[in-house]
Amino acid sequence: MSDHQVYLDALDASLVVIERWLSGTDTSPAALDALLAPFSAEFTMIMTDGRAFDRDGTRALFAALGGAKPGLRIALSDVRVLLADASHAVLTYLEAQRAASGELPARRATAVFARDAAGVVRWTHLQETFCTA
Repeated sequence: MSDHQVYLDALDASLVVIERWLSGTDTSPAALDALLAPFSAEFTMIMTDGRAFDRDGTRALFAALGGAKPGLRIALSDVRVLLADASHAVLTYLEAQRAASGELPARRATAVFARDAAGVVRWTHLQETFCTA
């Protein structure tokens, strides 16, 4: 397996869990724990509106958004590996979202991952920007 595939797999796995949470398919406490498990203790996120969150803030945000987007489907395209080695990766991607309410604004994202000595991949940073054009 190439250095970058483990990071792409982590991205895909997380988005499946996030989609289930936001769509309301599974909003149990265990589902929230599973959603946050791949995020490092030092995780930071910059939202589309510029707000910044640490891991605790990210947990609170997701807790408040459980089931907020019924019927949500997330699709990624233009996934690029900017850097990847045995312990880190930087990925960018275009994220399209569609919910029962219709098409939601697309966003471009940059994600940073770290892999520990045991091979566990964790998100360390995410920045999202709405696409307006």
